[in-house]
Amino acid sequence: MSENRFQVTVKSCDARDSHAWLGIGRARLAARKWAGIRNGAKGVVRIRPEDVLVCEGHPGRISARNVLPGHVRSLRPVPEGIKVDLQVGFRLTALMTRGAARELRLRRGAAVYAIVKAVAIRLEVPLSATFRVSLAGPRGMLDYGRIDFLRTVEREGSLSAAARELGVTYRTAWMW
Repeated sequence: MSENRFQVTVKSCDARDSHAWLGIGRARLAARKWAGIRNGAKGVVRIRPEDVLVCEGHPGRISARNVLPGHVRSLRPVPEGIKVDLQVGFRLTALMTRGAARELRLRRGAAVYAIVKAVAIRLEVPLSATFRVSLAGPRGMLDYGRIDFLRTVEREGSLSAAARELGVTYRTAWMW
């Protein structure tokens, strides 16, 4: 359930505070700082729908840094409960139990407040992985270097052309 994914710009990142202010369009969110954060930086953050609380009135003084006034756009039953799509200056999805939605008397257009703790806002860190595969068979191991060699033979069209491409002698290529 990762519908809440946002492009953000760091608007304010004061060293004296434990949180930073992020801009999402014209709205802003408080988020926990992360390594390398700086004013003006751009990034992508995620907020899990189960980390979004909904209440019918302003909650007063609470520890959560993000108390966002808005309204209900739609409600959808899902196996986990009810997904509530909110408009709070940006589109935000909350996940709650059916009982909670009933008790709050949620309906399309209802005025609500969404509450999100700053520590629930997570920076999306792009990952890339490189891996090499070896094949094991009844006659031993075919390591990734030999697989690359076979691909080079296929690409170049001959054993001698593959040997030249890889910078080895024809005899070494033949032994491989």
